[in-house]
Amino acid sequence: MVGELQIRWKKRFLNLMVVLLAIFSVFHFSVIVLHAGPINPISAKLQSQINAYVTPFFQQNWHLFAPNPVTTNFKLYVKVRYTEPGKNEIVESKWLDMVSPMLKKNEETLFSPYNRLIRLGSGYVHELKLGGHDELTYELLNTITDDSPLYDRIDEKMNKHIEDQKRMTYRYVSAYAKAAFPDKRVLSVQFMTGQQDAVPYSKRNDENYRVEEKFIIYEWREIDHDVLPFP
Repeated sequence: MVGELQIRWKKRFLNLMVVLLAIFSVFHFSVIVLHAGPINPISAKLQSQINAYVTPFFQQNWHLFAPNPVTTNFKLYVKVRYTEPGKNEIVESKWLDMVSPMLKKNEETLFSPYNRLIRLGSGYVHELKLGGHDELTYELLNTITDDSPLYDRIDEKMNKHIEDQKRMTYRYVSAYAKAAFPDKRVLSVQFMTGQQDAVPYSKRNDENYRVEEKFIIYEWREIDHDVLPFP
C-alpha cells in the first residue's frame, strides 16, 4: 500500500514538473521572440520587463544575419593593482587577456562553468560597445533633433545604461582579479575592451594579413569586495 502511494506521488510530481517546464518554455521563448523579433506594439510596451529578463544571459539579436551582420570580435583585458602579503608597496600588473584562457578551459570539458562566464562577460562588453538598445530607440534618434526634449531623455537613458554596464563589468573583472591573484591583496582594477574586425573573405588565405585591434581603456576603480572569485 505504501509502495503504491509512493509511486503515485512520484508520477504526480513528474507530471507536475513536465507541466511547469512546458509553461516555462512557452514563456521563455515568447519573451525571446518579442526581444529578438521586429518592433511591435507589444514588445514596445513591455520593453523594460523584456530587457530585464533577457540581459545578459539570453541577449539575442539579428546581428548575425544580412543585411548588416556583425563582423567584429570583442575582447576584454584587465589590469590589477595589488600589494604582496606583509608589504605596502603597490604593484601594477600587465594587461591580462580574460577571454582566451576561459575559452580554452571551456573547450576542455563539455560541462563547464566557463561557458556561462564567457557569455556573461560577452554580454557586458557587447552592451558597452553596441549600445544594447532596440531598433525603435535608434530610429527615434534618427528622426529627432539634438535640441528636442525627447532626445535629451533618450540620451540620458542611454548614458545611464552604459554606466550600469560599466558597473557590472567592474564587478566581473573584480571576480577575475580575485581568482588571478588569490594570495595578493587586490586594491583596484582597470579594464580595456579590444575590438577587432573579422578577416575579409578575400584575405582568408593570406597568412601575412593582420587585423588591427582597437582598444578603449576605462578608468581605475576600487575592487568590488562583494563578488566571489572565479572558479
